[in-house]
Amino acid sequence: MFHFCFTIYIQCQTTLSIMLIFLAFTHIIKQKKCLQQILMLNMSSEEMQKNTGTVFRSEGNRQTEGRNTVMTIRELLGTPLMRGARILAGQNGLDNEITWCAPDTEIEFNQWVMPGLLLMHTPEYERKPWEETAVKMDKAKPAGILLFPGIFTTVMQTVIDNEDFSYYTEKKLPLILLPRGVNMLSFSKHFSSVMATRFIKEYRCDEWIRELVYSGVSSGDDSLAESFGYQSKYDYYCILLSASCLPVQDYIQEDMDVNSVRSFLSQELSFENVPALSFIDSSELVIFVPWLQKEDEGTFRDRILGSVRRLSQVFPKNNRTVSVGTAASTLTEFSVSYYNAKEMANISAALRICEVVSFYDDWYMYTLFLKVPRAELKLQTEKLLGPVFSDPELAETLVTYLDSGENMKLTSEKLFIHINTLKYRLQRISKLLNCNLKDPNIRFRLRMAILADRYLRNNTL
Repeated sequence: MFHFCFTIYIQCQTTLSIMLIFLAFTHIIKQKKCLQQILMLNMSSEEMQKNTGTVFRSEGNRQTEGRNTVMTIRELLGTPLMRGARILAGQNGLDNEITWCAPDTEIEFNQWVMPGLLLMHTPEYERKPWEETAVKMDKAKPAGILLFPGIFTTVMQTVIDNEDFSYYTEKKLPLILLPRGVNMLSFSKHFSSVMATRFIKEYRCDEWIRELVYSGVSSGDDSLAESFGYQSKYDYYCILLSASCLPVQDYIQEDMDVNSVRSFLSQELSFENVPALSFIDSSELVIFVPWLQKEDEGTFRDRILGSVRRLSQVFPKNNRTVSVGTAASTLTEFSVSYYNAKEMANISAALRICEVVSFYDDWYMYTLFLKVPRAELKLQTEKLLGPVFSDPELAETLVTYLDSGENMKLTSEKLFIHINTLKYRLQRISKLLNCNLKDPNIRFRLRMAILADRYLRNNTL
């Protein structure tokens, strides 16, 4: 009889968790206009700043204050809800981010369960081998496990008695014992209230950045922007992650993946405790990365490339193009940086660029080609390069010579020819084109024509 009642209780907990998730996301995402009227139009910027508040963050790449979009185990432990709780193991996972809480029976639904769940331990797995449960835990990627006094399986009681916490330390999975008097139902109710507040703050910040990007105008004063983490002494580069063109088979999983990628990169790309600012529009992820000019551009690029490479390791199925816009020195320039990143994404699609990250500054010349009719561009390119490009050997020589900065020695080494042979070929090229290759204007025109030729050859759309 007891087992039957407890099973019913667990099922009610699961149903309650699913209902709370559905209601929260429905209210925040699908009813944006209503929420905006309540939160944005009827609230002054001072009130918004006050309610946004300052948030404790862990050391490292996380910001110490600013926008409050996710809750970590460490932050949850600092709330009144966790007063008296003890960390038994997994202290190295206190920075794990929480998406929601649910009974550990949720990991049975591994096809749709979101990563980052705070699992409430139940005796449900008493009859199942621990190895089977561990496999499901690994797939679910929970943020932590909550233990309620008096509700331990024999396996868990043995773990506690023997202090055998190696699994939880290895997996960076905090194991937290709540004080007596706290039950699953009361904890779930209070936790949902805490997370709803987080969702509202995240929505506010997202709407502010979205309006800033699309309109070029910031709602509220500078103090509001600062409350969301913006620092005026930093420049910001827009990074755009566009979804792949492959058809989406699982929209729920796609949404979870986008949010997981956002959370990962927001942590990775924060700089000197200044947060990266981001929002999601459909399946497009937009992140503004802070950059201080004392950090040289090469180091900055390496930081972005390193973060994207680590992203591909953590999310191997992530199939997105990464484009970087131009520097935004003020809030009004955020929209310019975004649209340049968008233009870079278009160039990547047109040229099928295979680079891990594409920077607008490296490819902006191609935007000229996108604006010129293809037929006209082809006509002008053939008119200038045709006499040389009809001979593959001379074409390779000219391209290599210009790409090598007109350095004769370097060009001859790349082509594996004697320098006198190179001189002879360049004389033939000058004669065919009826031009002087030492003329800077001629070299510029030839470089542009070669870029246009590459664009025409690669762009088969």
